[in-house]
Amino acid sequence: NTMVTDVVRQIVRGRTAALDLGCGNFRDSRWLKRQGFVRVVAVDPADVKGYLHDGIEFNQMRIEDFPIPEGAYDFIAACSVFHYLHVDNIVALVPSIMRGLRSGGVFSFNVLGERDGWIQDGLERACFTSESFTRLIAPYRSLCEAKELELTLGKKWHMFYAVLSNPEPA
Repeated sequence: NTMVTDVVRQIVRGRTAALDLGCGNFRDSRWLKRQGFVRVVAVDPADVKGYLHDGIEFNQMRIEDFPIPEGAYDFIAACSVFHYLHVDNIVALVPSIMRGLRSGGVFSFNVLGERDGWIQDGLERACFTSESFTRLIAPYRSLCEAKELELTLGKKWHMFYAVLSNPEPA
């Protein structure tokens, strides 16, 4: 996602810690390490240690259960993972994630929209309407325009993307 790539490249100078929620095969974790983050912490409920690379701290647990210390990270990513959670868990988790950011830190994530093929096929996945997504991100500062994407690649994808930071202190 070029929106995320551009933001990460802008913030990485002088930044040290990144968190990859729902890391899967560590693709994003490895990318963050290559971008210059000194500490990359990865979380996934699956036993994916076989994909683990040097310099990445792996925690096997549900992301809802991972304790995110206040002000611990410069960048937090949750790419293609929230649809495995319940909507209420996502709504509760986002403020905790935002508190986990250091001053000037960034949170990048995506969620499924209600017109996604999995939702249309009856699979139980968390999804958002445009209105509920707007409510979810409203308390925070959007670093670029939140995007809604619809495309068909093997299945119909309907997603919302956001790159957020905490509001500047008054």
